Amino acid sequence: MNLIVHLIIFFILLFLSMPSVASDLKTDSASASVPAPVRTITLNPEEQKWLEKHKKIRIAFDGDFPPFSFVNDKGIVEGVAVEIISLLSQRLGIDFEIYPHTDWSRIYEAAVARQTDIVATMVNRPERRTWFFFTQPYLNKSLVIITRKDNFTIKRRTDIAGKKIALVDNYQYVDRVREEFPSIKIHAVDSFLEGLKAVANRQADAAITFTGTGHFLINRHQLSDLNIAAFYDHNSANESIAIRKDWPELASILQKGLDSLSSEEKQAIFEKWVPKVETVVTDYVLIGKIVAAFAFVLLVMLLWIVQVRRQNRRIEQSKDEVLLANQQLVNLQNELENLVEQRTAELKASEQKYRSLVENLRHEYFFYRQDPSGLLTYVSPSVSNILGYSTEEFIANHRDFLTDNPANLNIDKNTDLCLKGMPQPPYEVEVYDSNGYIHWLEVMDSPVFDQNGQCIGVDGIAHDITERKETHELLTSLSYYDDLTGLANRRLFADRLQQAINLAHRNKTSITLFYLDLDKFKSINDTLGHAAGDEVLKETAQKILSVIRDSDIAARMGGDEFVILLPDSDAQAALSVANKLIKVLQQPYYIGEQMLSIGSSIGISVYPDNGTDGDSLINHADTAMYHAKKEKLGYAFYSEDMQPAFISSEQLTEDLTNTVKHCLRISRTTSASSIENTQNPGMNGHFLIYYQSRHALISSDIIGFESLVRWYHPEQGILSPSEFLPLAEKSGLIDKITDWVVRQVCSQALAWEKMNLRPAKISINLSVNQIQQQSLVERMLRDIDNLGVTPNWLEIEIKESTIMQNIDHAVNIIDQLNAAGLSVAIDDINSDSPILEQLDSLPAQTIKIDRALIRTLPINNENANSVISIIKKAHAHGKVVTAEGVESENQLDFLKTNRCDNVQGFYFSKPLAAADAENFLKSLSWFLDKND
Repeated sequence: MNLIVHLIIFFILLFLSMPSVASDLKTDSASASVPAPVRTITLNPEEQKWLEKHKKIRIAFDGDFPPFSFVNDKGIVEGVAVEIISLLSQRLGIDFEIYPHTDWSRIYEAAVARQTDIVATMVNRPERRTWFFFTQPYLNKSLVIITRKDNFTIKRRTDIAGKKIALVDNYQYVDRVREEFPSIKIHAVDSFLEGLKAVANRQADAAITFTGTGHFLINRHQLSDLNIAAFYDHNSANESIAIRKDWPELASILQKGLDSLSSEEKQAIFEKWVPKVETVVTDYVLIGKIVAAFAFVLLVMLLWIVQVRRQNRRIEQSKDEVLLANQQLVNLQNELENLVEQRTAELKASEQKYRSLVENLRHEYFFYRQDPSGLLTYVSPSVSNILGYSTEEFIANHRDFLTDNPANLNIDKNTDLCLKGMPQPPYEVEVYDSNGYIHWLEVMDSPVFDQNGQCIGVDGIAHDITERKETHELLTSLSYYDDLTGLANRRLFADRLQQAINLAHRNKTSITLFYLDLDKFKSINDTLGHAAGDEVLKETAQKILSVIRDSDIAARMGGDEFVILLPDSDAQAALSVANKLIKVLQQPYYIGEQMLSIGSSIGISVYPDNGTDGDSLINHADTAMYHAKKEKLGYAFYSEDMQPAFISSEQLTEDLTNTVKHCLRISRTTSASSIENTQNPGMNGHFLIYYQSRHALISSDIIGFESLVRWYHPEQGILSPSEFLPLAEKSGLIDKITDWVVRQVCSQALAWEKMNLRPAKISINLSVNQIQQQSLVERMLRDIDNLGVTPNWLEIEIKESTIMQNIDHAVNIIDQLNAAGLSVAIDDINSDSPILEQLDSLPAQTIKIDRALIRTLPINNENANSVISIIKKAHAHGKVVTAEGVESENQLDFLKTNRCDNVQGFYFSKPLAAADAENFLKSLSWFLDKND
């Protein structure tokens, strides 16, 4: 009998000691013992060429993400991800350069700004796909709840309600925990290790962390009084490699590299960093084992009773033992019944929660399931609310409901990958509903695994995004048309022009292009205001449309300039259209009670005679238009003799030297205004100062001018700074030109001061070479003092790129300028300017936003967000913000809404000669009011 009792106890202990759920990090040791051959990586020619061009690639690692990537005691990044990336480096021949910073927020911002090329570990979320491509996940993570071993109050995820839980700031899952369990008391910590130590020190009841991280930290820091109490969820935040959005080739290459890693190679790396630890979590498998143990015990009891009958004498002796065994069995049965009742209640609550979720989302989402062969086995009833089909009809015929859209070709590929156990990012499909209307669905598939880790099917969720797609398509459509005139904009015109060129090339036909400019538009804007100017532009658009064919296309290029494309037409046809346009545009315009006469000038280029690409045709038509305007011809066809004669670099340098000498000589005896009013540049030419107004955004008052130098060349005409300043720097003439500019601006400021016209500031631009000169401030202040100008009348503009070449030296120069009374503005600030992080230590008073960001406001959401961010950062550091390149009312309204301070651009005025700038000042009502 003692033997039988011992057998009973032995088998009970045997069944109860069997593990129920293994850690999600365990591996098949048998398979790992046999090394797998290294898989080959096949790159296509484009990928090979790309790798040859990009031998060194910058990579960033999260330094607080053990054991996947973390900074060890020696300051070196190591971990699972580091070793996998090292394998990829060897396989692909890539030289990875590690980004020096490991703080997550900093490396994420650096990756968005493309200061690093890839991030080794990042969760693929929809909002991040704007900035990155993602590989398929290669690190699987589950969330677990870790408690002290003596804490028996937390055995499942629901037990954390009302408890104090240690959570790490800035992790996405923290928000989900707060939402699911609003009653928990959060013990905020800065790292996972700090969270585990808080539990060990009884400062918190539990901590939520990732499985591998928890095992690693418990083992590394000998936190032996802690254990994993339960899973919070499985595979909730699997990690991928994030690649900058403009490098799709690298995303494909890295994915092939990851695909080449065998499971044995990856398992070897995991086992190096995470010990094989099994986490026991009570579940239905355990219940089944207990029932089996109980059944086995009952069978043994029956055998034991038979034995007792044959050995009556021994029954009395074992009575106490039998009573004790019976009591143990009763207790076991009671515990089993309680456990079953508790699990049943939990299942009912979970089912009710799921039903409530489905009910609330029935008009937007439906759910489905596919078996291992990819066949649809279930679809939720909400499919009827969305598409109008019954569940049976959709399961049987869903393939027939797909449209011919090429996007649907991704369905089978994503399903196959998912059935191989690889979760896929969301993708879009297009289907017909029961009434024949098209719906767009965003689909997300997830593999379903059994307890042995085998994929047994796919669970999917489909979200109806039809309304969102239609809104996006509407916005895209609006972005192709000018919002004032309704004509095509530059973007659409360029697209249609390229199509026309392609067709003409194929059919060996010609096309013509008009560049049209209104002759008296500026005076209307100046005298009657921008509202009247807008009405003129609208009526001009209607007049153009009344002349051209339906197959022609007209576009507004900006301001009062229009382009017209006449497909399948020659010079003779263009001549007829040009005459009609000139005639109709000479007819009076009626704006309110005003009758206006305007007129136009038209330049014409012909494909292929005047160019075989869009830019050439537009530029040549523009050149012909200026020729027509200058000669008062009405219209002109482009010819090569309209282009200025070519002058060699050597000749241009000699001409520039003569101009500098000429201007410095006559500036000693001639005022700035008289120089600028000279119509004949003479044999040497001369420099001109143009002034573009800067306005307070709220009142539109002029608060300053930016001075812009131009070179009036004897043969080339007026040249912009970009055409001669690089030559001046190269030839050593830039200092003399700047000295001349400073003197002319100071003289002009004094002249306006005597007329009581001077604006608050006039800015002067400095070049790269000049900001590096120690004598710069001394020379400028000497000229300012000699001319009797107050320093605070002037502002110095320095480009952001110039400052970043040597920021310490630049700060020293700015300090000297400030000490002398001059203010400083930093020019060309864009969304990824590193100087935005240096604003605290930068003594400049103003920053100017790059016109490239302003040009597409408010339609371009990315640029709009960048502008908002720049304004907020600048204001947070006490800087004044000026937006350059403002050309429309919509841009102005956007900048007002987001509290920009000042604006500058063609909406108010183009750069003007001194006399015109003076008249502009006099025409403003604020000036008249001031002198009443």
